[in-house]
Amino acid sequence: MAEVAKRHNIKVDLVLLQLMSRSSFKASRKINLFNTKVYKLTKWPKQEGKIVPFGQIQKLILDYPAFQNLTPTQETALTAELMEDGATKSTGARATNAAAAADAPFTIAMIAEEMTALAERTGMCGFAMFSRGHVHDITVPTQCQSWDAFNFFGEILQLDPQDVAAQFELLTIARDKGLTGVDTLRLMRKEVTKYIDNGLVDIEKKNIRMNYVQYRKTIVLKPGVILKGYPLEGDPVNPTSINDIDTIAKVRDALKSGECFWYVLSAQEKAAEREEYEQLVEDRVIEERTRKTRSNKKKPRKMVEEPLSTAGEKGEEAEVEVGAAGAQAKEFGGGRERKYFIRSS
Repeated sequence: MAEVAKRHNIKVDLVLLQLMSRSSFKASRKINLFNTKVYKLTKWPKQEGKIVPFGQIQKLILDYPAFQNLTPTQETALTAELMEDGATKSTGARATNAAAAADAPFTIAMIAEEMTALAERTGMCGFAMFSRGHVHDITVPTQCQSWDAFNFFGEILQLDPQDVAAQFELLTIARDKGLTGVDTLRLMRKEVTKYIDNGLVDIEKKNIRMNYVQYRKTIVLKPGVILKGYPLEGDPVNPTSINDIDTIAKVRDALKSGECFWYVLSAQEKAAEREEYEQLVEDRVIEERTRKTRSNKKKPRKMVEEPLSTAGEKGEEAEVEVGAAGAQAKEFGGGRERKYFIRSS
């Protein structure tokens, strides 16, 4: 260390600090009351169109009337205002698309530089992917890595990093429609089905499945429950028949928030639903589906007892098999006579 310090003309303690320190970064300084007062005195003149030098502001703090004899509540309020302003600067939306477009590459470049430095300092490598958040964003999707970390995609996953980045961009653009998480049409259909089926089982306290085709007859009239607050017009429809992502998201959000829920009908409400259903059937608005009548419904099925030997070729084969089984049964002390009923043709 002494040789390194001499070579770079720095103190040995500084070399030791750089070698043993966990990071070259320092934690953000905690907001204190003095910083809050400086913030307020800087902000007020700006609102009047004036610019006050920083040195003059520091002198004014000690004797400024508004800062004399502050209560703990007032001090907390001043500090909270400064914290809110700092959060707005860090996470607030930029005023223009050009400002946002300039912010994105600058921040990503800083992250890439820090990733490279981290790999050189500590040997930890990694990669990052960044994509635009909505379809009208002009920011170009960007990827960064340290120590060829993208080789992981090709050597292990057998994927091209550019293809992965393109899929990631499709996901982020789809989420711009107000959805959360990894929301696709297929997954939201499953989620809606789960909400409806599980809610029906919970309210009925038995294993029952939703019937979308005969919803009024088999769900509303028999168990006496109804899906209240359904966001679409008409009776509930099978989620698999919904092909629009905005529509399925609307149904999913209503079920998830509790706006759409299963409700047990009272006797009067059930009677009113039955009367309405019968009227709709009479007006042929709803077609009541019935089981198809069997063609030979009134003809009884004849079961004729006849010897196995007259059953034809199949009967003879059966007789041989049964005979072998009978012989085996006799060998073990069984083998009683058996009769078989054969359906007449």
